[in-house]
Amino acid sequence: MKIIYYSSPFFADCDFPLIGELQRMGHDVRYYISIASGNSR
Repeated sequence: MKIIYYSSPFFADCDFPLIGELQRMGHDVRYYISIASGNSR
């Protein structure tokens, strides 16, 4: 199964164990995080 996992850097410590387990189960996981650029003009 292909899974797109979209999250925030604040939750990375919780996300990584879950993503690792999903990958061990044979799933294709794409991990995306939103990052602010800091240039808000």
